[in-house]
Formats: sequence, structure tokens, C-alpha cells
Amino acid sequence: LSIKGRELIGTPVKSPLAIHERIYCLPLLTILMSKGTGVVTSVPSDAPDDYVALQDLKNKPAFREKYGVRDEWVLPFEVIPIINIPEFGDTSAVKVCGDLKIKSQNDKDKLAEAKHMTYLKGFTDGVMLVGEHKGQPVKEAKPLMKAQLVASGEAVLYSEPEKQVMSRSGDECVVALTDQWYLLYGEEEWRDLTQQCVDQMNMYHDDARNSFNDCLTTLHQWACSRSFGLGTRLPWDEEFLIESLSDSTIYMAYYTFCHLLHEDMYGEQKLVQAQELTKEVWDYILLDGELPVSSAIGQERLQRMKREFDYWYPFDLRVSGKDLIRNHLTFCLYNHTAIFKADKWPKAFRCNGHLLLNSEKMSKSTGNFKTLNEACKSYSADAMRFAMADAGDTMDDANFVEETANSAILRLTKELAFFEEVLEGLSKSSFRTGNALLYADKVFANEMCIAVAETRKAYEGCMFREALKAGFYDLQNARDMYRNSCGELGMAATLLARFVELQVLLLTPICPHFCEHVWGTLLGKPGSVTSAGWPTSDAPDYSIRQANQYLEATITDLRKAIIKAETPPKKKGAAPAAKMPRITHATVFVAEMFEGWRATCLEIMKQIYQQKGEFGTEKEVLEQVKASSIGQQADFKKVMAQVMPFIKYKSDEAKRTSAAALELRLPFSELQVLRDNAAYIKRALKIGDLQVFSCKDTKQLADLDDISLAKVEAATPENPASFFSAGPKPVVRVEQMSAAHIALAAVLAKGGMASLVTLRVLPPSPSSSSGSGLGASMTLSGTPAREVSEAGAILRYLASNVASGAGRDRLVPAACGLQVDELLEWSVRTLLARLVGANGSATVQQALETLDGYLAAHEGSKLGETIAGALACALLEQHKVSVAPAAAPSLARALASWRQVAEWSAAAEGRQVERSTNSGSKKKPAAPRASKQQEQPTGKVKVASGVGDDEEAKRQAKKLKAVLKEGGKKGQDIIGAAEMGGLEFFCTAFDEPEGNVEYLRLAMGAANKPVDPSGEERRGGSGEVGKMLFSAGVDALAIGGYVPPEKRNKVAVKEWISEVLKAVGTGQVVGEATATECYAVCKLDADKGLFPLKMKDTALQTAINYLRAKGCFPDDNSDDDDDDYAFGDDAFEELGLA
Repeated sequence: LSIKGRELIGTPVKSPLAIHERIYCLPLLTILMSKGTGVVTSVPSDAPDDYVALQDLKNKPAFREKYGVRDEWVLPFEVIPIINIPEFGDTSAVKVCGDLKIKSQNDKDKLAEAKHMTYLKGFTDGVMLVGEHKGQPVKEAKPLMKAQLVASGEAVLYSEPEKQVMSRSGDECVVALTDQWYLLYGEEEWRDLTQQCVDQMNMYHDDARNSFNDCLTTLHQWACSRSFGLGTRLPWDEEFLIESLSDSTIYMAYYTFCHLLHEDMYGEQKLVQAQELTKEVWDYILLDGELPVSSAIGQERLQRMKREFDYWYPFDLRVSGKDLIRNHLTFCLYNHTAIFKADKWPKAFRCNGHLLLNSEKMSKSTGNFKTLNEACKSYSADAMRFAMADAGDTMDDANFVEETANSAILRLTKELAFFEEVLEGLSKSSFRTGNALLYADKVFANEMCIAVAETRKAYEGCMFREALKAGFYDLQNARDMYRNSCGELGMAATLLARFVELQVLLLTPICPHFCEHVWGTLLGKPGSVTSAGWPTSDAPDYSIRQANQYLEATITDLRKAIIKAETPPKKKGAAPAAKMPRITHATVFVAEMFEGWRATCLEIMKQIYQQKGEFGTEKEVLEQVKASSIGQQADFKKVMAQVMPFIKYKSDEAKRTSAAALELRLPFSELQVLRDNAAYIKRALKIGDLQVFSCKDTKQLADLDDISLAKVEAATPENPASFFSAGPKPVVRVEQMSAAHIALAAVLAKGGMASLVTLRVLPPSPSSSSGSGLGASMTLSGTPAREVSEAGAILRYLASNVASGAGRDRLVPAACGLQVDELLEWSVRTLLARLVGANGSATVQQALETLDGYLAAHEGSKLGETIAGALACALLEQHKVSVAPAAAPSLARALASWRQVAEWSAAAEGRQVERSTNSGSKKKPAAPRASKQQEQPTGKVKVASGVGDDEEAKRQAKKLKAVLKEGGKKGQDIIGAAEMGGLEFFCTAFDEPEGNVEYLRLAMGAANKPVDPSGEERRGGSGEVGKMLFSAGVDALAIGGYVPPEKRNKVAVKEWISEVLKAVGTGQVVGEATATECYAVCKLDADKGLFPLKMKDTALQTAINYLRAKGCFPDDNSDDDDDDYAFGDDAFEELGLA
């Protein structure tokens, strides 16, 4: 029978269960003619297509006329509610079409969206409003109405594909009514057993488990037979074959003992014939049946077969495609639960998606296709496996990217070169030996422990991309960060050796050939790497990783802040701003715990979690904060805007990590982390100085203005406050200040002892004594205690030896805002007024002679010369007097020293120092720079005119700064290396002095400068270590020796240097050697082949050999790596300390 659809339009029909007795066949443009009969029941209340079609027919007369639809067939009919759907009401189609503004049947995309919104919701949540099932859920009423219609003969059952099916030949498939066998997979008892199996299995992904659960709910009858093709005959009806998806669902059991059935892998050399595998044999092996006594296989072989099966079964893992979940894999579970006992049920399924090539579907027709053999030839097996592991872990389609395979070749090649370099360095002891005790060592060692734990977890979860990330990418990053963090100290040999072996073992499952080469050829390990076993390690400490992540995040934040500070402000329409000075100094204030309203919020959040076992909502926490004591305070409204974001941030963090995020303190000390890594931070930020303080450090907070204090108070854990400057700004505090103290502080500031000093003048304490101001306490930031004591001795000497005016009265200026220059002038003049009085040159002359006498008695005191020179210079300028050089030779040197230091300090600060002479007459006006006047000798002491022009002064100042900086840094490195190696003496080279003995003397002083253990400044501090320093220049080699007083009984410094000079073959001691210090210079002599660099190598080795002969330096022939220290110049460079 063939009928055209147009012929049915207007035909009156009766629909089962419909409210209307008569309805009419009407045109529907969206109906699928390929599905079913092409005639469907219209439900305009809940089907968007039907509702829009009805509206088109009612509202468009032309449309009715086109299809010959009469008005009475359409206009009398209205939408009748039959189902209530939450969110959509009683007429879901009417609501959703209105919401989406669907105007006609041509809005196909919107109609598809409307159906997606309503159909599933109607089935799962809908409730019947009419009929005998009124009030019942739709999902319960539907099968009842279906059964009712079939039973009454008003409906018939038929099967059809869910969508169009095309054969491999390109033909459309249709449903044929033939004889068929079905498996009733939905049978209740059988399904419950299979559900138990699914519930106890490892599916690796929730998506996979959900797919299996959904399939168990919807899978019922399955046609399991076919009449042609390959396959196994149905035992009870050999006319049919078992179709392929239903067949081979327990074949894994066969694998356990198939090696006992034939000798070769192809099954051609049979040990057991197929007909011998009877039902009794299978029952015995698989189902614990009776041993077949009469079997031709033989009892011994049968027993071996059963032992093999019992040992290997059930299978631990089956890997397959996600497209087989809804059929073959579910059939596998059903058949296992039907045949085997629970102890033989499958343990795990790992389902994966399809494979993309370069993010596109593989297709031969488009050319986007590659075979395994082609991939191996193009990239090698290991690089291909590397890219496959990186392709993805989820059930989504994996993406093989050729660029990843290419980069894998480069990565593995680069890593191989690194391994070879490390192993060569280890054989030559090129890396840092001894215990790995640095902060960076602990971080790297912990990262390796984390890599072992997380990589194992990833492999066990068949998450190969995660394994590659944890066992290769993350481990590589940890290695690179470790190398950067160690800097000049170098990496630890023990950790590098551990890294190489660990990297090979973790990467073996992915790149076995590469790892096999490294394991056997480079490492020389016995056996195969594949049988080496999983590496052991300590339990990872994630607080160490958190601390290191904090360190790196802080460096990033500081770097951004420095860039911002160095960027000139932009103003619209304004001229380009001047270049900002480069940031060289940073100060960081750390808050070590949450306080105030933040602490209250965290305590409440933690309390809610402890009570409920889950984190409270933001609203719940906020209400309790408002009700708390801190919420009742008057100023709480000021911080209300910050409370909600803070609660949300900490709540999200806790849910993402753990409840530990609600603690008031971090699991590590921020202060300690930043201080321990100060050198690394300075190197990363390219700054010269970093100071880290606690937000509770009242001494440091006293120096901040209100704005800076507010910034510090706003700091929280993991969010420190930071300040930056283009130069150091140490603070000199003078309490209970006398004129002498003021003079000393100003002279130290002026003389370059602490450049860019801020002087804060404080009023005297009410409880202070009115006695001698010279005995009052004073703290100079950045000035060694030895120098302060020496300067105090000078002042006390002056005060006690000048008859006129001892200067014992305390003088505190009324104004507290004096600049350094003003304060210097005021304090020196005030002090001199006390020392010499207001009358007569005789007293002034006495003061000058007193200074000269002190200097003569304390020859070699550089600080003494500087201060005495400053005071003498002020006397000369104020009282217009002079001293004959013959009468005061020490004072003449002091005046020159003071003028030079003043010029250098001024050049470093960008100032100019007025040059003048004094010969007992009035000051001469300064001559123009272009025509420098010749000064006539006067026979009197005069102020030195400096070190040359301004450029030369700047160069000298810059050089001095570099010398002192290198000395302080090397001192810090020397004491660190000495403590690590237990050394008492050290030999190394300096660069900045460039063969100049005086510069080397200054560098030695900077290296030995005492360090306050509680302070931030760590440079210097190696005064307890005996040392010999070498500096090679173009024309000379400078040598400096130093032996601490407590070690003089072991080494005599002058003898030490004499032995070195004897070995070099030239050189002489410069100046007078003391019991602790001695300096020498070896000048270039090309004719004799005496070049500074060559002499340096000879001198360095001789100095070390001398120490070894004295038993003061370790030998280099120890077999114990942990004790193998050879801290000569080369080893110092390997440590990164040279």
C-alpha cells in the first residue's frame, strides 16, 4: 500500500487516550519522513515543533490555503495541558517557544534547542495532569500506558534504528523482520549482579562509570545471532552464528593457559586437539568442576591448566575504546557475572577515546593519516611513545601532535648531553661535595620525592600524561630551578647523581630504549632498566614545595613592582617623563600570621568545618563574623568591603587544597624562607641589597612614615609589603646625644662609611644622666662595632688631652630636620668650640698637635686618619691657621686622606666638593676649570686638592665601591664555605683590586667586617677565617695575608707570604707587616716570564701547600667523597664563590 502524505491532510482520525473524539491530519514541516511511518501524534502543549506548527496554521491563512487546510480543522483547537514540568509549568512548549522567541517552523536551530530543554526534563521530572495516571511521574506512567495500548490492540511494537545506519559499502541499512535470538540482558537478577561488579571495579574515570551505569539501565534485549559471516555457531541452533559483539566476551580466560595447548604462538604445533576440550574440561578449569578422569589431555596437564587459570584470573585490567562501553564491554561484564563466581569478576576497565592526528580526525582521503610503522621511522619509537603519552589521559579523543614528537627528540638528546656532562663532572669532583644542606638542596631533594610519589600514582591510574608531567616535565623544571637557586655555590654532587638515576627510572615506561642506554652504557648498571624496580624515596613534604612556590611567587611580584617603580608616570599631553633611577635596594616586611578580622573569619570557617565536616557558605560565615565581638566594633564597617572577598578567597582555597588553608599561620616561616634565599632573590631581581623584616619589628617600623606604616599593616601571610629605592638608606640613630656623638655620626656619614645616611635626631631621654656625653650609647647602622669603638677612642683622647674645654656638656640641636652637610658643619664647629675655646690660635695649634700625636701613636688606623683629618680640616678652615708638614707629618697624611674620602663620597652621591687651600691667609676664589692655577708651595700643611677632575673622582668612587662590594660578598661566601667544609684557612682570588695593594687591603677589611647575627646585612663576617688573597692586574700581582689572633700559633702571616714570594721568584712586602696582616706585590717582568696571571697560579698553589704542610688545610687524596675538600682558587670557582 502506497499513500502520499498530501492525501491524508484533513482526514479525521481518532487517537487513543486523546481528549478530543476527532482530530485531523495536518502538515508538519519538521517531521522526519525516514523515521517510522511519517505520521506522529501532535502534542502542542509539550512538543515545541507541534506548538509552532499549530500556531503557523492558525495565524497564517496563506499557509492553510497552500496545503488546503480548512479553518474548522485548526481554529477550534487550543493547547491542552497534560504534563506539569518544574521550571516550565503546565505548557512547557508555549513557555520555551516564547522565551526563545521562536516565530515559525523555519527556526530550526531554536526548535532543536527548545526540544533539548524540554524533552528530557519532561520525562525525568514531569507529572501527569490528566487521565487515569494523573499525579504520577511521566517516567512511571509511560510504560504503563504503553502496556495498556498494546494489550488493548490499539498499538503494536516495532524496532527501528535510533538514527540512519550506513554500511561499509555506503548503502543505507533498514530493519528487516527475520528470525532472531535475543539475550535478555535487562533481566533484573542478572542486572543486579552485574551492577555489583561495576560498583567494585576501577573504571579510572567517572565518565566511564556513568556510561556503564547508564547502559545497565537502558540495555535490555540484544539480538545476538546472525545467519552469515565468521563466528561461532549457536550451540542450540547451529543455523545461526553468534554476532561479533556478543562473541568473545570471556576469551581472556583462555589466555591464562593457552601456552599449554600448543608449542608455538600461532597454534600450529598443537599439544591438545580442539575436540579434546570438552564441556567437562572447561567446567573443571573455569568453574571448579570435577577433574575429568577419562580426558585424553591427561590429568597432570589439566591440573597445570587449572593452576595457571586460578593464578592469573580474574584479569586486573582491560583497555578498550569508549565506543564499546554500550555493547561489547557491558556484555563482557554480564557474561562474567553469569558464568563465574564473584572472585573471578573483572577488576578494572580503562576506556579511551579515538586518536586524532594534529587535532584533526585521521583520514586516508584527506591525507591526515599515519601508521605506527611510519611514526616509528619518522620519530623513533621512544619519541613516538613520548608524544603518545602526552596525547591525553581522559576519555576524550587523544591528540597525537607531530610537533610534540619532534620536540621529544630534541628534549631527549639535550637530556642525554646533560647526563653525560653531569657524570663527567662527578668523576672529576666538579660539583659541590659534602652534605646537601642549602635551602635549595632541601627543595630539590623534596621535589624528587614528590616526583617519585606522583609519578607512581599516575602510572597506577593509567594516566600517562600525568606521569610524563610529574616524572619528566616537573622534574626537569625542578632541576632547572635548583641550578638557578644555587647560583655561584653550585649544585650538590649527591643530588645530581640521584637526579640522573631517578629520571631514568621514572621515564622508563614511556621511553624504554633511551633509558636502557643511559642505565647500562652511561651509568654502568647491571641488568636491564626494565627490571630495576621502582625507585624508593622519603615521603614528600608538601610544605617545602609550598614554601618554594611562595618564594618564586614573591620574586615574581617583586619583579613586577620593580618594573612599575622604574617606569616613568605617563600623563596625557605632557612631555616624556625623565628616566627613573634603577632600583638597587629592596626592603620587605613579612606578616607571619593573620590577625584582627581576618583571624576571626578563619577561626569561624574552621569551626564550621569541624562541626559539619564541610566548608560553610560565604553568607553563613559572614553572618557569624558580624555576630562576633570583632563584628560589633565601631570601625568594623570600614573593613566590611574586604571581608566578603577574603572569605570567598579562603573558602575557594580550602576547597581546592585542604582545611589547612584556614590556619592562621602558613606551614613554613616566610621570614626564614626569604632571608635564607636573599642571595638568590637579589640575583633574580638584579638588585644590590635586600632586607627582610617582620611586620612586628618595632625598631624598623619607627623609621617609616604613615603611608608606609599603613602598607605594612595591610600585609598578610603570602602577601608581604615591599619598598624600593635607588640606593641604600641606612639610618643612624643617636640617642642621649653629645656634641662628640654628633660629630662622629656626621663624620662617618660624610666620609663614606655609610653613604646616603639619614640622621634622625632624638631628644634626650628624661632618665638620662647629665654626666659625660661621651659615655652615652650610640648605634650606627652598617658600621662595624670595631670602627665605632676606635672612633670613640679618638674622641675620648681628644677630650682628655686638650686643656681648654673638655666638651662634656650634652648638646642637642633644637631643630631635628638638619641635612647631613648642615649637621656636619654644626656638630664639628660646636665640638671644636668646646675643645679649643673661642680665643687664640695657640689653643688651636695645640689641638692640631694633639691630633698629630694621636695619629703617630696609632699609625695605620685608616678610620682614625679619616676622622682626625676631618677635624683638622675644620680647624684650618674655621681659625685660618696652618701647620708645618715637618712638625706634623701624620696630620698631613690625615688631611690628604680626609680630602680624598670626601671627594670619593661626594662623587658617589653625585655632589661636588669645593676645593680650597689654606696657608694661613684668606681663601682664594676658585679658579675656572679651564685654566687651573698653579699653587705655590708654602711650607705649611694644606688641604689636599683631591684626586683630579670630577670624572676621575667619580671613577675612583665607583672603583672603591666595587672593591668593597666584592670584599664583603667574598667574605660572606668564604665564611659559608668554611663552615660547610670545617676550614680554618682559605685561599682565593679577587678581581676588583686589579693588582693594587691598597685596594686589596680595603677588600680584606670588607671581607673581615664583623656581621651582626641578628641583623639583615650578611656581607663580610669572615674575620675568624685565616686567608690569603690574590689579585692579578695588568702590571702586578697583589697579595694579602691575614691570620686571626687566635690562629697565630698555627700560621705566621709574614712567613706564609715569604714562602709564596720565594716560590714566585719575585716580589716584596709592602708597608710594615703586623702579627695579623701582611701585604706584598709582585711586579710584571716580561723578560723573566713573570706575568701576573701566571704568578697568581703559582702563588695560590704555594699558599695552599704551605697550609697543608702546617696541617691547616685538608689533603686532596681522600677516598671519601664527603670529606674531599680542596678549596683552592679553582675549587672556589667551581663552588661559584670566586
